[in-house]
Amino acid sequence: MTQAFSPTEIFKRATASTLRAIAERDDVTVGFGPEPAGVAGTRVKLPNPARDLPADEAAQLRGAEDSLALRLRYHDDALHSKRVPGNALARAVFEGLEQARVEALGSRRMVGVAANLGAMLDEQYRRQGFERITERTESTMAEAVRLLTREALTREPPPPSARRVVDLWRPWLEGKIGKDISELERMVSDQDGYARVTRRLIQDLDLDLGELEESSSDDNQGQGEERNQHRGNIDRQLPAHRRPVCSGIENVRVFDGNIHLDFAARERLFPFRHHNFGDDESRRR
Repeated sequence: MTQAFSPTEIFKRATASTLRAIAERDDVTVGFGPEPAGVAGTRVKLPNPARDLPADEAAQLRGAEDSLALRLRYHDDALHSKRVPGNALARAVFEGLEQARVEALGSRRMVGVAANLGAMLDEQYRRQGFERITERTESTMAEAVRLLTREALTREPPPPSARRVVDLWRPWLEGKIGKDISELERMVSDQDGYARVTRRLIQDLDLDLGELEESSSDDNQGQGEERNQHRGNIDRQLPAHRRPVCSGIENVRVFDGNIHLDFAARERLFPFRHHNFGDDESRRR
């Protein structure tokens, strides 16, 4: 007898399957619980979906999953540790820009991922009270830099809840690091090159990297084959605009320009419809 699963359990299974597909990692274990989303090694933790899951909350949860999946796929921890600054604010900028990079690589290939990440970020900044901020403060600088860079990499505007903060920072930041952000766009497929530009951007913000001179001087040394071997180096250059190509998701077939997806991929790219896990046609657009 076929075991019947609840809609919530089906949603969990689809989300976990798609995380592994996007990450291109079949060794990842996915768990759901009350803790915030996070990843440690090959273990991913996601928030428990509500039993009565509205579409906007489903998109936010998928956004958290997408963010972690893209980190697993495109991010090299060893290389990151080598380049990350020691100063707290400089580190926050560095971390935010690396996350913007991996999320941009997914957003530019998968339209559904871009929408989910946008929903996640909008809720994140709303919870942090960004809508109520009326002046520039050091505490919002790192996120403003991240969102301006995200805008350049994906052509996506800042989430509604963070637009005021970005607008407060935009004139000053564009004057200080506009050229650096343009260079980040050119280096988006190369994690090491991107990290080097990020460090220069941090210095152009007049922030201390917080490390010994001999450590920072390594930014000027060529990496040769090492740069091309790490996982953060993508095989092909991405276009400036987003393409609706489902790279990394299994069982994708294209007929007459239409993308046909397996269950997990389809649940990923199209909005969640409450308790509607009927036949294929009920979920296809």
